[in-house]
Amino acid sequence: MRVRSKESIQKDRIRRRKEYDKGQAILRRYKILKGCSKCGYNSNALALEFNHINPAEKKFLIAQKCHNLVRSNGTKTKREIKEEIFKCEVVCCNCHSILTYEKKHYAVERKSRS
Repeated sequence: MRVRSKESIQKDRIRRRKEYDKGQAILRRYKILKGCSKCGYNSNALALEFNHINPAEKKFLIAQKCHNLVRSNGTKTKREIKEEIFKCEVVCCNCHSILTYEKKHYAVERKSRS
């Protein structure tokens, strides 16, 4: 078993956090650029969400894999997250709640968060 120093572990945590933050920034810019597909809202990325058009095809939660957006072009993980984003539409929180209720997406079996 490999033994790592506390300093090495801390550096690794910092590196992963920076990747996650950069990935989140990319997602925020994308959501602002697209805006809500229903009402057109695009003032604040925090109020915009990804809505899977067909929830049965959902592989994972985009926010949990956003750190992969920082990877080099052509990598498998970056390609996977882009494919997942293309399965979605950007909607504001209000429109997302209405869509989820009307289409009964809340009844779809939840995917594991692995």
